[in-house]
Amino acid sequence: MQSPHSFIVRPVKGRRYDNIKDIGGIDFITSVSKEDHKTSNRQAEVVSTPLNYSGDIEKGDILISSSQCF
Repeated sequence: MQSPHSFIVRPVKGRRYDNIKDIGGIDFITSVSKEDHKTSNRQAEVVSTPLNYSGDIEKGDILISSSQCF
């Protein structure tokens, strides 16, 4: 599957948030605010590149998001 204009990505380690704490054997998400850049996972693995893309980014590369786009 390829998008005409966008990269298709998935969160690294399959987690949307990096702010999971184990308390008594239970995983708790400490913050879910999109504005809180310290807790949101900003790393994504490239699943596919846009159609007709000819840049340096390839499938399997890890990207760092500068905004909350995934």
